[in-house]
Amino acid sequence: ETLNEITTGIFCDYWIAGWEHVQDANGNDIEYSKESCRALMKELPELLYKLINTSTDSDNYRIDMLKEDAKN
Repeated sequence: ETLNEITTGIFCDYWIAGWEHVQDANGNDIEYSKESCRALMKELPELLYKLINTSTDSDNYRIDMLKEDAKN
C-alpha cells in the first residue's frame, strides 16, 4: 500500500498538470488540485494504472512524430 501511495503522489504531483470535465457522482465538476487528484486516484486505482501505462507507452508518442514527419 505504501508503494501505491508513493506512486500516486508522484503521478499526481508531477505528471498531471490539470484536467477538464472531471465530475463527481452527482455530475458536479471536480476542480483540479493535487489533493483532489490523489483522492480520485485512490478511489479509482484502475484509472491511475491506465494513465501510467498510457503515458509510458512509447507507441503513443511515435504516432505524433509520424504525423509531424508526414507534414514535412
